[in-house]
Amino acid sequence: MALEQEFICPLPSGVHARPASALEEVVRHFDSNVTVFNRRTQRSANAKSILAIVSTDIRQDDTFVFTVSGPDEKKRWRC
Repeated sequence: MALEQEFICPLPSGVHARPASALEEVVRHFDSNVTVFNRRTQRSANAKSILAIVSTDIRQDDTFVFTVSGPDEKKRWRC
């Protein structure tokens, strides 16, 4: 079963290249598939790709969901 976590973006400038890079840095260590889904835009992306994360157009106060599915989905995120 996949692990899901919902967040609300607190960043005044939204998720642009720098925060997307920080997210990618965390998730690239997972063997599992990790996706990010922006509820406002209905866009989903591979969270192991900076450009894909940026393409979801996450803005301040947007709700977005990370889904981790695979062998290490229970691994704790260290941000």
